[in-house]
Amino acid sequence: AEWAWLERALELEDCGIGRHLPVLWLRAPLGLRVGTARLDLRAVPDAIALTPATLAAIDSVEGVIEGWRVLENRTSFERAARRFGQREGVLWVPGFAPSWWREAVTTLLRHAPAPARIACDPDPAGIAIALGVAALWDAAGLAWQPWGMDAAALAALPAHKPLSESDRAQLAALRAAGLPPAFAALAEAMQASGLKGEQEGLALE
Repeated sequence: AEWAWLERALELEDCGIGRHLPVLWLRAPLGLRVGTARLDLRAVPDAIALTPATLAAIDSVEGVIEGWRVLENRTSFERAARRFGQREGVLWVPGFAPSWWREAVTTLLRHAPAPARIACDPDPAGIAIALGVAALWDAAGLAWQPWGMDAAALAALPAHKPLSESDRAQLAALRAAGLPPAFAALAEAMQASGLKGEQEGLALE
């Protein structure tokens, strides 16, 4: 409410205050061509951030990619980028994917189509976030599967948190809407145990 009031009462950009550019964090063994220029992501040892405008300008892509890995937790993303990014594309999804993120990833999939492994927190919100990401691969006609989002991974976590009332409501809504088999077992495990977890505790191999 305070931000809404401030935007109505004051033109922040007149004071030199504006929104930061959104960026897509990734690592991938690809070269991006924009006109006569070339941006080689294969030189990146960890991760790089590209703006939506940069990605929208891509004319073609060079390189071979084995698959995409999408992670919600920033720490887990950075670990996976260093571990897998020489042969696979690794993307960070900032929670519930905003429209610019979806558009940027759709552009990447058009130029570098490959199946995905999707890793989000093993909790109700994580399932919802993963389903939103998976929809992009579905729209592109590409396969996807969860990664570290099953009952065994949840049970193996070193620490858990109890489901809150809002978690239980979201879980009930997800199950009522019908979950793909890939997520149904995790949802059932959370329902039975009353517990959820965080991706940072997962040993993602």
